[in-house]
Amino acid sequence: MSDTRKKETSLAPMLIGAAAIGVALVFAAVYFLSGFITRHMARDTPHLSPQREDSDIHHVWAAAMYPTSRPLGESEARIAVEVPVSGTFEMVTEEFETHDEMDEVVAYYRKLFGKEVEESREPPGADGKPGGIRWTFKERTKKDRVRIISVREVEGRPHIRLVWMGEEQP
Repeated sequence: MSDTRKKETSLAPMLIGAAAIGVALVFAAVYFLSGFITRHMARDTPHLSPQREDSDIHHVWAAAMYPTSRPLGESEARIAVEVPVSGTFEMVTEEFETHDEMDEVVAYYRKLFGKEVEESREPPGADGKPGGIRWTFKERTKKDRVRIISVREVEGRPHIRLVWMGEEQP
């Protein structure tokens, strides 16, 4: 009789452990699924922010806007873009700054766009300023020929340059 009782009580911890693992797996699945859904819905959803309403880049590529960034006025920054096709293109670009840390900005874009982009280091500028990081989108559709996000530190703050170049429609 004592043998049967030991077997019955020894199943309880195993059942509790299996239930805990099941709950953990469900929470992990929900977490990863919500990140996937958020990333893919953010592409077409305009970000509601009054300071960006007049921005041209906001109208063509709202998903690339960094949440706490604010637009800079006229910028002297330059970015080189190679286009592997010929034709007439419309180009929209704007520079933003944020008070977040450079690591936070880089982590945000890595998580937001993941494997959709090619990440590369930008060389230091001619003025001796440190280089930054550039993300170029891999897939180029007829609508969007080139989409680039460039982040570099200027005066201790991350500056984000968004570039969208599309084929001009007749």
